Amino acid sequence: MNGKKLDPQIVCDLYQKLQRCDYVARVLECHPRTVGRVLKQHGVEVSRHGWHTCPPKRKYSLNESRILVHDAEFFYFLGFLMCDGYVTRNRNSHVIGLSVAEQDADIVEKFAKFLGTNKPVLHDAYPASKSSVLNKRSPVGQRLYYMARLDIYSQFIYEHLGSWGMVQNKTHILELRKDIPEGYMRDFIRGCLDADGNISDKQKRCYICSSSKRFLDQLSAMILSQTGIKMIDTTNGAGCCLIKAHGLKCVNLLCWLYGRSDLFLNRKMRLAEKLYYSS
Repeated sequence: MNGKKLDPQIVCDLYQKLQRCDYVARVLECHPRTVGRVLKQHGVEVSRHGWHTCPPKRKYSLNESRILVHDAEFFYFLGFLMCDGYVTRNRNSHVIGLSVAEQDADIVEKFAKFLGTNKPVLHDAYPASKSSVLNKRSPVGQRLYYMARLDIYSQFIYEHLGSWGMVQNKTHILELRKDIPEGYMRDFIRGCLDADGNISDKQKRCYICSSSKRFLDQLSAMILSQTGIKMIDTTNGAGCCLIKAHGLKCVNLLCWLYGRSDLFLNRKMRLAEKLYYSS
């Protein structure tokens, strides 16, 4: 939008929502000072917090404004990240990361495409007994976990996800801070199931697990409101909380989640189809 006249109403509305001139500038593709000038001309007071300098030029492309479009893709990845992603921050960086088993690398590639980044997905090997990365070189007999990982550096995305409840060290305190729109509840829950759930075609059951009972209660309430299915609350042997469905309830739930869906974890979709067609 450089060289084009900015719509003052759009600038003011975005600033009221984002509270940062540099964030608005990223969305409108202009300089923060241009945003500040428009705001001043229209009587909008910019707080000291609202002035930030432009970030340094990125090595890899990243469409940060994509995170502001709250559509099916956004809510799917929000659910996936809240269950199996991570965010970290230190003095100099804000990281949003996704790390999954190598067999599920397709979802990391889809996440990279969603954010418009050309940063390569890393493929690493981790020993079962140590936390250091071996990069697929291992002592003889050492069991390895092969992973696909993508780390994105963005304070803008970090803070926006945080407003929904995606926070650092979220394991036991995870909960939604905003309501998921009804039209996107199935996308959000499908992301949760793909990330930290299980589907068994032999036992005809599915579940989502979390160490936060509050978060699972929120998921159960959404499922009940949209499908009439009451999930069963339980725990596994490791003390992790579960919400699960069996038999026909499981089949109906999976049909609601995966039917007419364009974004999913391929492995989970195949299991859902197998369960559906075997019923």
